[in-house]
Amino acid sequence: MCSLLERRSQHQENMQSEAENINHELAAEYLNQWQGTAQRIVELDINSIKPYRTPEGKEQPYKIRQSKVERLAISIRDLGVLQPVIVRRKENEYEILAGHHRYYAARLCGLTTIPCQIKDNIDDFTAYMIVAESNTRTDD
Repeated sequence: MCSLLERRSQHQENMQSEAENINHELAAEYLNQWQGTAQRIVELDINSIKPYRTPEGKEQPYKIRQSKVERLAISIRDLGVLQPVIVRRKENEYEILAGHHRYYAARLCGLTTIPCQIKDNIDDFTAYMIVAESNTRTDD
């Protein structure tokens, strides 16, 4: 029969082991996100990324607010880009679906690359829906 001290020691060892497993799981999830097995998030050359244009060639339908770009630039200078820009591959470049303000702020900061989540096989209708949803959700 185990003493109270032995059981407490065993419990502490189990808790430490569980904590180590959780940390490994979090680390693995983080690596999966940035290495692309869960999502394709990569650092792209900022010059290979273009703002969204409608199928008719018009600029993105939502207004870019310079004050928001400047506020984001301050944050990017202090902390870096915390959330990737969502893009789709379009011919030989990438097109922004979500994160236009982050993109312009990163350019304002002089960054040469920016973290992007690449969405593959996005048709024009779905692209427009993503642009509309991301701007409707975040609009003041």
